[in-house]
Amino acid sequence: MREFLYSEVAALHGIPNVPDDPDLAIAAGRGLCENLLEPLQATFGKIVIRSAFRSCTVNRFCNEQQKAGKKGYTCASNEANYAGHI
Repeated sequence: MREFLYSEVAALHGIPNVPDDPDLAIAAGRGLCENLLEPLQATFGKIVIRSAFRSCTVNRFCNEQQKAGKKGYTCASNEANYAGHI
């Protein structure tokens, strides 16, 4: 879960990257691990999660930075990204 919730942008800018519904996030993360990631890891070896969750707050920040023309921030609006990354 720590890998799922880690965000370089959130860490750099001091923005909490936590789910609105932690119980749902834990259940979804457990299902993803048990049904996909653990079998893949058993077959291919260590898997590193680079990006798995972005809170609406972090996503909004990234989208605003992108609109301001700052390089390295590539986030869609929250409305366009629901059920995608956030």
